[in-house]
Amino acid sequence: MFQIKVALRSFCAAHRLVKGYKGQCSHLHGHNYSINIALSGDKLDSIGMVIDFSVVKSLFNAWIDANLDHATLVCSEDSSLFEFLKHDEQKHYVLPGAKNTTAESLAEHLYSVFSTLLDESGEQACMDEVEVWETVRSAAVYRSGSTVITGSACGI
Repeated sequence: MFQIKVALRSFCAAHRLVKGYKGQCSHLHGHNYSINIALSGDKLDSIGMVIDFSVVKSLFNAWIDANLDHATLVCSEDSSLFEFLKHDEQKHYVLPGAKNTTAESLAEHLYSVFSTLLDESGEQACMDEVEVWETVRSAAVYRSGSTVITGSACGI
């Protein structure tokens, strides 16, 4: 198997932890997030690539720009923050599943989103992992496991 790793663009976003969290991160604050991904394939294409780096970057960076960059990440149960953002027409992204907007939850969600985008693109690469750096010293990684991704070219 072949694997490639790609550093996607960084983005700025605000968030707060609300569900059961009592520390400093319960206050609205921001990060300069960095996203790294790993993709794999059993064979190379006719050019000798798993997938062209430029295809990966344009596919996923466009989604990041449209949805996450300069947005507020919101837990679906944080109704007061959601109402404020909606009322003041602020860019926001609601993390589904009533999850806190942790780096771990964001990595898992991005894995799902990026896997779907990859499948829809028709490329034969498989999403292996998404790494979310919340600061230069703190990251969370979500890797493919035993979960079956319906329609995936990966055959997981």
